Amino acid sequence: MTDKHHISKIDAETLKAVGLNIRKYRKLKGLTQNELADLSMISRSQGQAYEYGKINQSVISLRKIANTLGISMAHLFEGL
Repeated sequence: MTDKHHISKIDAETLKAVGLNIRKYRKLKGLTQNELADLSMISRSQGQAYEYGKINQSVISLRKIANTLGISMAHLFEGL
């Protein structure tokens, strides 16, 4: 039986990599975490959790973030 809340090491590494890419492009754009969250219409705590790889991002949220940053969603997956 698998714990539905358990994520594999590869999943954790993926979440971390996406979070680092969000942080990189956010800083390049000159935005704070709060500004990115507000402009992307996601909660501030959700935006912070994404950057730290703490929660699994929805495709819709990733799209909002990418649009706010002026990048394609593919940029969020660089290095994977």
